[in-house]
Amino acid sequence: MTKIAITIEEIANYLSKEQALDLVQLQLDKMIEKINKLQQEFHENDSEIETFARDAIFEVVEKMLIHFNINIDTEEALRKRDW
Repeated sequence: MTKIAITIEEIANYLSKEQALDLVQLQLDKMIEKINKLQQEFHENDSEIETFARDAIFEVVEKMLIHFNINIDTEEALRKRDW
């Protein structure tokens, strides 16, 4: 499992238990910050988080929000991303 997938799995486990929107957003921000840091690892290896991966992360987060009935816009959920 990739580091990004593990990070997303961690938030999915959290979302299955927590429904307070402010706490959910805080955890989503932490997830994105972890992925942002991973982006630096990609750069160090002459790579990047490619468009397909960015779109996949967006879609997975969107599906999780819908699945767990969390009323946060996906763009807002991913507001901390720098990729």
